[in-house]
Amino acid sequence: MPDYSWKRTPFERSQPLRRTTSWEGVFEPLRDPARFAQVQVNVELGTVVWPGGADIDPDVLYSAITGIPIAIPAAAERR
Repeated sequence: MPDYSWKRTPFERSQPLRRTTSWEGVFEPLRDPARFAQVQVNVELGTVVWPGGADIDPDVLYSAITGIPIAIPAAAERR
């Protein structure tokens, strides 16, 4: 499995991408470093995307970078 990572700034520790994706399905082609390097920032979606439809949910990306867990409301609160 590739050990890709990102940084918020050049001075920070890398955040491993392997915790964010399973590298299956639409992410399978991204095991190839050349395909992974085709990453782009989609400002409208607020996240990173790759050709072929792979993207990372902005909430998951934010949580992975900041370490702040995603708050999932209880079923009763979602109504």
